[in-house]
Amino acid sequence: MIFTKFAFVYNISNTEEKNLNFLIEKIVKKKFCSVDIIDNFGYFNQREKSYIEISDMNIFIFGRSLLWVFCDNKVINCFEHTFDTEITKYLVTSKDTIGKLFEENYSDNLLEISIDRDDFYEVLPNDIYYGSQLNYSSEFESIIRKEDIEITSYKLQPQHSNSTITFYKENLIEFSFYSDYSEIRKNIVELSLIFNRI
Repeated sequence: MIFTKFAFVYNISNTEEKNLNFLIEKIVKKKFCSVDIIDNFGYFNQREKSYIEISDMNIFIFGRSLLWVFCDNKVINCFEHTFDTEITKYLVTSKDTIGKLFEENYSDNLLEISIDRDDFYEVLPNDIYYGSQLNYSSEFESIIRKEDIEITSYKLQPQHSNSTITFYKENLIEFSFYSDYSEIRKNIVELSLIFNRI
Protein backbone atom coordinates (compact mmCIF):
# COMPACT_ATOMS: atom_id res chain seq x y z
CA MET A 1 0.00 0.00 0.00
CA ILE A 2 1.20 3.51 -0.83
CA PHE A 3 0.42 6.09 1.85
CA THR A 4 0.81 9.23 -0.23
CA LYS A 5 0.58 10.32 -3.86
CA PHE A 6 3.93 12.16 -3.71
CA ALA A 7 7.11 10.42 -4.90
CA PHE A 8 10.69 11.66 -4.83
CA VAL A 9 12.89 10.05 -7.50
CA TYR A 10 16.63 9.39 -7.11
CA ASN A 11 19.46 7.82 -9.06
CA ILE A 12 21.32 5.18 -7.10
CA SER A 13 25.00 6.11 -7.19
CA ASN A 14 26.50 2.63 -7.22
CA THR A 15 24.32 -0.12 -8.68
CA GLU A 16 26.53 -3.13 -8.00
CA GLU A 17 24.67 -5.88 -6.11
CA LYS A 18 26.69 -5.57 -2.87
CA ASN A 19 26.24 -1.79 -2.77
CA LEU A 20 22.53 -2.12 -3.50
CA ASN A 21 22.19 -4.61 -0.64
CA PHE A 22 24.13 -2.22 1.62
CA LEU A 23 21.74 0.61 0.72
CA ILE A 24 18.71 -1.55 1.47
CA GLU A 25 20.16 -2.67 4.80
CA LYS A 26 21.01 0.93 5.72
CA ILE A 27 17.44 2.08 4.95
CA VAL A 28 16.00 -0.69 7.11
CA LYS A 29 18.51 -0.14 9.96
CA LYS A 30 17.65 3.55 10.03
CA LYS A 31 14.02 2.44 10.54
CA PHE A 32 12.70 4.30 7.54
CA CYS A 33 10.45 1.65 6.02
CA SER A 34 10.20 -1.43 3.87
CA VAL A 35 12.08 -1.64 0.59
CA ASP A 36 10.51 -3.21 -2.49
CA ILE A 37 12.38 -4.20 -5.64
CA ILE A 38 10.52 -3.78 -8.95
CA ASP A 39 11.44 -5.62 -12.10
CA ASN A 40 10.81 -4.42 -15.64
CA PHE A 41 7.39 -6.08 -15.68
CA GLY A 42 6.13 -4.33 -12.58
CA TYR A 43 6.39 -7.24 -10.17
CA PHE A 44 7.20 -6.24 -6.61
CA ASN A 45 9.46 -8.42 -4.46
CA GLN A 46 9.73 -7.30 -0.85
CA ARG A 47 13.36 -7.57 0.19
CA GLU A 48 13.49 -6.10 3.66
CA LYS A 49 10.99 -4.87 6.21
CA SER A 50 11.40 -2.48 9.10
CA TYR A 51 8.70 -2.87 11.69
CA ILE A 52 9.39 0.51 13.28
CA GLU A 53 8.39 3.09 10.73
CA ILE A 54 9.10 6.74 11.53
CA SER A 55 6.47 7.87 9.05
CA ASP A 56 4.23 6.68 6.30
CA MET A 57 6.91 6.01 3.74
CA ASN A 58 7.32 3.50 0.93
CA ILE A 59 10.52 2.90 -1.01
CA PHE A 60 10.73 1.13 -4.36
CA ILE A 61 13.93 0.31 -6.20
CA PHE A 62 13.60 -0.12 -9.94
CA GLY A 63 16.19 -2.06 -11.89
CA ARG A 64 19.02 -1.28 -9.46
CA SER A 65 19.24 2.29 -10.71
CA LEU A 66 16.22 4.29 -9.55
CA LEU A 67 14.89 4.82 -6.05
CA TRP A 68 11.29 5.96 -5.62
CA VAL A 69 10.45 7.34 -2.16
CA PHE A 70 6.79 7.92 -1.35
CA CYS A 71 6.51 10.18 1.68
CA ASP A 72 5.54 13.64 2.82
CA ASN A 73 7.87 16.64 2.75
CA LYS A 74 8.55 16.52 6.50
CA VAL A 75 10.88 13.53 6.40
CA ILE A 76 12.46 13.74 2.95
CA ASN A 77 15.24 16.13 4.03
CA CYS A 78 16.28 13.73 6.77
CA PHE A 79 16.20 10.86 4.29
CA GLU A 80 18.30 12.75 1.72
CA HIS A 81 20.84 13.76 4.34
CA THR A 82 21.13 10.19 5.65
CA PHE A 83 21.74 8.73 2.19
CA ASP A 84 23.51 11.64 0.47
CA THR A 85 26.46 9.49 -0.66
CA GLU A 86 24.26 6.71 -2.06
CA ILE A 87 21.66 8.71 -4.01
CA THR A 88 21.34 11.79 -6.22
CA LYS A 89 18.17 13.57 -7.28
CA TYR A 90 16.75 12.54 -10.64
CA LEU A 91 15.81 15.78 -12.41
CA VAL A 92 12.24 15.10 -13.56
CA THR A 93 11.82 18.66 -14.86
CA SER A 94 14.81 18.60 -17.18
CA LYS A 95 14.06 19.32 -20.82
CA ASP A 96 15.56 15.96 -21.80
CA THR A 97 13.12 14.18 -19.49
CA ILE A 98 10.00 15.98 -20.67
CA GLY A 99 11.04 15.59 -24.30
CA LYS A 100 11.59 11.86 -23.85
CA LEU A 101 8.15 11.40 -22.25
CA PHE A 102 6.51 12.67 -25.44
CA GLU A 103 9.01 11.02 -27.77
CA GLU A 104 8.35 7.62 -26.13
CA ASN A 105 4.56 8.20 -26.33
CA TYR A 106 4.14 8.04 -22.58
CA SER A 107 1.80 11.00 -23.05
CA ASP A 108 0.49 13.16 -25.84
CA ASN A 109 -1.32 15.65 -23.62
CA LEU A 110 0.63 18.33 -21.76
CA LEU A 111 -1.94 20.19 -19.64
CA GLU A 112 0.17 22.70 -17.76
CA ILE A 113 3.74 23.97 -17.68
CA SER A 114 5.41 26.62 -15.52
CA ILE A 115 8.78 28.17 -16.20
CA ASP A 116 11.47 30.35 -14.67
CA ARG A 117 13.67 32.61 -16.80
CA ASP A 118 15.79 35.72 -16.78
CA ASP A 119 14.53 37.29 -20.02
CA PHE A 120 11.10 38.33 -18.79
CA TYR A 121 8.66 38.74 -21.67
CA GLU A 122 11.37 38.63 -24.31
CA VAL A 123 10.08 35.45 -25.96
CA LEU A 124 7.13 34.27 -23.87
CA PRO A 125 4.56 36.55 -22.21
CA ASN A 126 3.66 34.19 -19.29
CA ASP A 127 5.33 32.02 -16.68
CA ILE A 128 2.50 29.47 -16.55
CA TYR A 129 0.63 27.94 -19.48
CA TYR A 130 -2.60 25.93 -19.21
CA GLY A 131 -4.48 24.06 -21.88
CA SER A 132 -4.77 20.80 -23.69
CA GLN A 133 -1.96 19.28 -25.76
CA LEU A 134 0.38 22.17 -25.04
CA ASN A 135 3.18 19.92 -26.28
CA TYR A 136 2.08 20.83 -29.83
CA SER A 137 2.16 24.60 -29.19
CA SER A 138 4.71 27.16 -30.30
CA GLU A 139 5.12 28.23 -26.65
CA PHE A 140 6.22 24.73 -25.70
CA GLU A 141 8.71 24.66 -28.59
CA SER A 142 10.13 27.99 -27.40
CA ILE A 143 10.45 26.70 -23.84
CA ILE A 144 12.32 23.60 -24.99
CA ARG A 145 14.56 25.49 -27.43
CA LYS A 146 15.61 28.44 -25.22
CA GLU A 147 18.50 27.49 -22.94
CA ASP A 148 17.86 30.23 -20.38
CA ILE A 149 14.30 29.02 -19.67
CA GLU A 150 13.99 26.47 -16.89
CA ILE A 151 10.93 24.25 -16.41
CA THR A 152 9.77 24.35 -12.77
CA SER A 153 6.73 22.06 -13.12
CA TYR A 154 4.46 20.44 -15.65
CA LYS A 155 1.33 18.33 -15.65
CA LEU A 156 0.47 15.70 -18.22
CA GLN A 157 -2.01 12.94 -18.82
CA PRO A 158 -0.45 9.53 -19.54
CA GLN A 159 -1.70 7.62 -22.58
CA HIS A 160 -4.78 5.46 -21.89
CA SER A 161 -5.38 7.12 -18.50
CA ASN A 162 -7.98 9.47 -17.09
CA SER A 163 -5.71 10.71 -14.31
CA THR A 164 -2.85 13.19 -14.40
CA ILE A 165 0.72 13.32 -13.11
CA THR A 166 2.52 16.51 -12.09
CA PHE A 167 6.32 16.79 -12.13
CA TYR A 168 7.93 19.40 -9.86
CA LYS A 169 11.45 20.80 -9.76
CA GLU A 170 13.76 18.90 -9.04
CA ASN A 171 12.71 15.33 -8.35
CA LEU A 172 9.12 15.37 -7.06
CA ILE A 173 6.25 13.61 -8.83
CA GLU A 174 2.63 13.95 -7.73
CA PHE A 175 0.20 11.26 -8.82
CA SER A 176 -3.44 12.25 -9.15
CA PHE A 177 -5.66 11.84 -6.09
CA TYR A 178 -7.78 9.53 -8.26
CA SER A 179 -4.90 7.19 -9.15
CA ASP A 180 -5.18 3.80 -7.49
CA TYR A 181 -2.32 1.58 -6.37
CA SER A 182 -2.18 -0.51 -9.56
CA GLU A 183 -2.12 2.60 -11.76
CA ILE A 184 0.67 4.15 -9.69
CA ARG A 185 2.65 0.91 -9.91
CA LYS A 186 2.17 0.80 -13.69
CA ASN A 187 3.36 4.42 -13.97
CA ILE A 188 6.42 3.74 -11.80
CA VAL A 189 7.45 0.97 -14.21
CA GLU A 190 6.75 2.97 -17.40
CA LEU A 191 8.46 6.12 -16.13
CA SER A 192 11.45 4.18 -14.81
CA LEU A 193 11.98 2.47 -18.16
CA ILE A 194 11.95 5.88 -19.88
CA PHE A 195 14.17 7.54 -17.23
CA ASN A 196 16.72 4.76 -17.62
CA ARG A 197 16.94 5.47 -21.38
CA ILE A 198 17.82 9.16 -20.95
